[in-house]
Amino acid sequence: MKEERLKVLKLLEDGKIKSEEALRLLDALESGEKKSYGKGHFLKVRVYEKEKDSPTVKVNVPLSVAKLASKLSSKFMPKKAKEELKSKGINIDEEGFAEIEKFIDGFAGEGRFNIVDVVDEKEGQRVEVYIE
Repeated sequence: MKEERLKVLKLLEDGKIKSEEALRLLDALESGEKKSYGKGHFLKVRVYEKEKDSPTVKVNVPLSVAKLASKLSSKFMPKKAKEELKSKGINIDEEGFAEIEKFIDGFAGEGRFNIVDVVDEKEGQRVEVYIE
């Protein structure tokens, strides 16, 4: 988590975020560390090749890192893109992220929560994305 903290501090140093936002992000990282060590909540991606039971690609992202990345990405999103998302009911501000975090945290405590399962029947490949 040291790298993530340094990134937050660099954003603050460069004037891309305010000190209040930096403090919130650092707190989120710290609380995420405590949660992820105790419960092991991750966003997981698995890719399976045709007729194989074990995945050929495994990606595990701690939820705290996924949340931080989503918050930081909104800082660099063009204003027009934010407005278009908002017109479709997707809120990319602090309030919107608080709702998303509550949603994710609710499912993270319930065991495995499947987000998407994609099957390419022609190629026989499958991709799973879930929280566990």
